[in-house]
Amino acid sequence: MPTSGALAWRRFARHRMGLIGAAITIGFVAVAIFAPLIAPHPYDKTNLFKPTVPPGRLPEHPLGTDELGRDLLSRLIFGARVSLTVAAAVQVVVLMVGLLLGFAAGWLGGVVDFVIGRLLEVIGALPGLLFQMLIVLLLQRYTQDSVLVVVVAIAALAWPIYVRLVRAQVMTVKEREFVEAARSLGAGTAFIAVRHILPHLTGPLIVAITSAIGLTGFITAEATLSFFGYGINEPLPSWGKMIGDSVRFIQRFQHLALYPVLCLMLLILGVSFLGDALRDALDPTSERVGAQ
Repeated sequence: MPTSGALAWRRFARHRMGLIGAAITIGFVAVAIFAPLIAPHPYDKTNLFKPTVPPGRLPEHPLGTDELGRDLLSRLIFGARVSLTVAAAVQVVVLMVGLLLGFAAGWLGGVVDFVIGRLLEVIGALPGLLFQMLIVLLLQRYTQDSVLVVVVAIAALAWPIYVRLVRAQVMTVKEREFVEAARSLGAGTAFIAVRHILPHLTGPLIVAITSAIGLTGFITAEATLSFFGYGINEPLPSWGKMIGDSVRFIQRFQHLALYPVLCLMLLILGVSFLGDALRDALDPTSERVGAQ
C-alpha cells in the first residue's frame, strides 16, 4: 500500500501548473546560487560612456545598460540572489519564532497563551509598510548591512501568522490519544514535540512557506521596501530597487523597468503555482488536482 508521502507525490506530479511553478522556482534558485558564474559582467561595474543603452545595441550587453552603464543582465542575475536570500532568511527567522512561540502558546496555554495572544494583537495593529520603514531607519544607524536590515524589518511583522498556525495545530494534536499515551508513559515535552507534534505541522507549514504569507509575500515585501528606497543599498542590485531607480527614465528607457518587473512577476507566479500544488498534494480531500 502506498505511503502518504508517495500519494502526495502522485498528486503533485499530476498538477501541471505546480510542475511549471517548481521548474520556475528551481530555475531562479539555480541562477541565484551560480550568479557569479552566469553573470557576464560584475554587477557593480560602471561605464559612464555607455549609459542607458537599449537592448540589442551592444553584443556584450544583450539587455542593455542602466543609467550608470552597468550591465542589466548581470544586475538581474544578482538581483535574483538578493531577493531569494532575503526571502529565505526571513523565512528561517519567522519559522523559528513561529515554532517556538506557537508551541509555547498551544502547549502551555493559560498566562503564556494570553501574553502571546496580546502581543500578536499589538503587532497586527501596526501599519505594516510604515513600521518596516521605521525599523530600517533605526537599524541603519547601527549597521551598514542592508540585507540584514531588510530581513529584520520584514520578519518583525511576519512571524505572528506562523505563531497562529503552529498554535492551532498544537492545540489540536495535543488532545489526541497518542499524545496522551506518550505522556502517561513519561515522555518529556521535547520528545512529544519532535516525535508526535512536529510531523503534524509539516504539511501546513510547507503550504504556508510557499503561499502568499511565505516566500511570495517576503519577495514582494523586499521589492516594495527597495522600490521606496528603504531596502537594499548600492551597489547591490535588487529588482525592487531597479524598478524604483527606473522611474526617472521610464518615458524614454522602458527597458530599465521592464526586465526587473518581468523577473519579479515570473518568480512570484512560480512560487504561487508551487504553493497551490503543494497544498493540493498534501490535502487528501482535494478535488482540484484532477482538474489541473
